This record gives sequence, structure tokens and C-alpha cells, in this order.
Amino acid sequence: MLIEVQSDDRTKISWIISESLKGSYSLGFIPHAAYDRYSRCRGLYTWEDGGELLAFVVCRVRHLRLRIFQIWTRADARRNLFAAMMIGELLKIKKHDAVWASCWCREDLDSVLFWKAVGFRAISYRDGGSQRGFQQVFFQTVLQRLTRPEILKLDPKPATTFFESRRASPMAGRQVGGRVSRPNAEAKSLLLPDHS
Repeated sequence: MLIEVQSDDRTKISWIISESLKGSYSLGFIPHAAYDRYSRCRGLYTWEDGGELLAFVVCRVRHLRLRIFQIWTRADARRNLFAAMMIGELLKIKKHDAVWASCWCREDLDSVLFWKAVGFRAISYRDGGSQRGFQQVFFQTVLQRLTRPEILKLDPKPATTFFESRRASPMAGRQVGGRVSRPNAEAKSLLLPDHS
């Protein structure tokens, strides 16, 4: 069962921190204070089975996008599909707050296969850094299809996509370091809501 971690539940937060340190190669690093911050903004969840902690997920909804920062499952529980059930429950809970769900994942990890299996699509790639020597894959899935009036009701800002705002700027298509961002047709279909 997916359970939201409250900010005053120190035992669960300390368990999450200790497990994230053990799996830091595959999870990446998040400062310890960030777990407290995510628990206050309803972004820290655990999966429990029979009172036993089996998995956790760290996420945040911002600008109609559910960003998943970390997901971890205990080694002996990985074959029981707890992570897939946890992501399914999380997407159901956050479906009313977000239009898209996304995450970054190291390309050399088995979790790339997990994200594809739970319905996410690989949209983009980026370097993990010259010193690190790996690439990261950007995965995304659509939680709900909205028409333009529905977006305007949800978001008080003008309903423009990242790519539309980049075209309007004098540095259109440029990123830091001189890299150019050009989405392919499949990426645009996932980024732009269905207007039909």
C-alpha cells in the first residue's frame, strides 16, 4: 500500500535516508534536508506490505508535471512488482494535479527497462558530465489529455510550451554550453496536449 510520509515521521524519513545512501550509485544524491522538504510538500511516499517498509519514491508536482526524483525498492522485493504497483498508485493519486510524469535515469542501469515497462517513453538524452562518463535518459508519460481551455483553467500563466517560449527568445534553441535542443516529432506529440 502506498502511504504518504508526514514531515513529523522521523523513523520513516531516517529509513529512507539510510536506504538511499546504500543505493547511491543507482539513485543519485539528494541532500538529507531535501527529504524533509519533500515530505512537507506531499512528495515522499513509502510502499508498505504487512507493516514492513519495502520501497519509497521521491517526487514533486510543478507546472503540471510530476517529476520523479528517486524510486527505490528493497532487493528481496524487486521480483514482486512492488515498484510497478507503487508507480501505478502514484500516477493515480497525482493524475488530478499533473498532466505529465517524467524522470531522468542513467542509461547504464536496468531501471531503463523498468521505466519502459511501466509505460514511460524515452524522449531525450543528456550527458551525465565528462567526469562521470555516462548518459541520462529522459522518460515521460502522459497522465491526462487536456484541451486548451482546460489548460487555461489550470494554469494562470500563458499556455506555452518550453519550445514555443524558446523560439520567441533571441537565443532560440540554445542551451548552456552551446548545445542545441531540437525535439523530434514523437517528443512534440508527448509535450503538446491533444487539441482534438
